[in-house]
Amino acid sequence: MKIGTIATLADATETATGYQWLDPNGPHFAVSILESWLARVTLRPDGTPRLDRTWMIQGTKMDQSDPIPREGRDRNDVSVFCGVRPTRSAHAGFRSVQTDLFSIEIDEENAALGWRTAGGELFAEDVPGRAYCYDLRGTSVFHYLRRREREAYYGFGERAGPLNKRGMRMRMHNLDALGYNAAYGDPLYKHWPIYICYLPDLKVAYGLIYDNLSDTVFDMGKEID
Repeated sequence: MKIGTIATLADATETATGYQWLDPNGPHFAVSILESWLARVTLRPDGTPRLDRTWMIQGTKMDQSDPIPREGRDRNDVSVFCGVRPTRSAHAGFRSVQTDLFSIEIDEENAALGWRTAGGELFAEDVPGRAYCYDLRGTSVFHYLRRREREAYYGFGERAGPLNKRGMRMRMHNLDALGYNAAYGDPLYKHWPIYICYLPDLKVAYGLIYDNLSDTVFDMGKEID
């Protein structure tokens, strides 16, 4: 495996909802604010979508009682969201986009994002220098976040083991696991690449959803590096 990475987030282009970074011969990266409480981070290693449909993201302006069509929804269509225009600022190698509920601080040199509450408390941050990586010879994509000592992780769909998945490594793959072990079985039949992180020290919870249908691995502290 030969790994590529988003090495810098300098030379950004403003969009209506945030910033984007375009490499004519490489990846496309973007940070967009979709609602006052919702942001989207996009990484396209090839510069274009590998799959331009979504079956997971419905949008807040759609009738929530209607299912997503069988053929999926256009992943690039953001008209189904309210389209909040964020406040932008830039200073000494950093950019930020902000709503009245949270802000995203963009470290241009280290190609990493930091997420803060409206009060300025840092509640999530990427690993500087290698937050967004991809396989140059395959299709794998990697995202690395820093962990905190007392973070708790909930979600991921049908999983064995304790409710808090801290310290676990889980594979997202639909498998009809007849007679699985309720403590250690993995993977199971129904998975969702979604989780909620709770920070008891800050009394803050946030959710991440990876709009992705590929087999996925979540390492929530099993590997220590």
